[in-house]
Amino acid sequence: MTESKTKGAFASSPNRDRKDITLPSGRLVTVLETTGEAERLLSTLQQNRDLAVINRFLSLVTENLDGKTGKPSPDDFKSMLTGDRTFILLQVRMLSHGPVVNFKLACPSCSANSEHEISLEETVSEMEPYPNADQREFCVGIGPGQIHFELATGETELRIARTKTPEINTKLRCMKIWEETDQGKIPITLDFLYRDWE
Repeated sequence: MTESKTKGAFASSPNRDRKDITLPSGRLVTVLETTGEAERLLSTLQQNRDLAVINRFLSLVTENLDGKTGKPSPDDFKSMLTGDRTFILLQVRMLSHGPVVNFKLACPSCSANSEHEISLEETVSEMEPYPNADQREFCVGIGPGQIHFELATGETELRIARTKTPEINTKLRCMKIWEETDQGKIPITLDFLYRDWE
């Protein structure tokens, strides 16, 4: 008995373009060309501002994160550093739609239209690696003490997206900043910091 094979345009899915990349943190991942499903998912971000959509999108357009064969789960991207997440998005955009982004702007004052072009290759080439690979926590001396902070991750982005006001201090409060004391970590609110540290 001979096996019958499905025929037609959708009998087998075409191979997607893929590229192995090193993220700014030094982590490794393979990025894939987007699919209609991934593009549709990303388009919903404009309506609901749920950054968990980004995690699902990233899981659809990547493989082999940190050498683990197969697709990473959306949860793998929650704690990923923001620079790595951005780097993946830019690489996927270039792989899927090319390295140039064209857009139009209308001046809010005079309504004149202008056209602009951004080279994503240039943007990606200028991105600096993280200073200490995937290290998350750092500290800086301020006045007589030290302030500890954690670099922004997908979870930080989600907290920022859920804030009601886009004001910079509100966004900064979404980051983890603390002072180490004998009683343990004491969170620092940026409202109490001031410029007269010298």
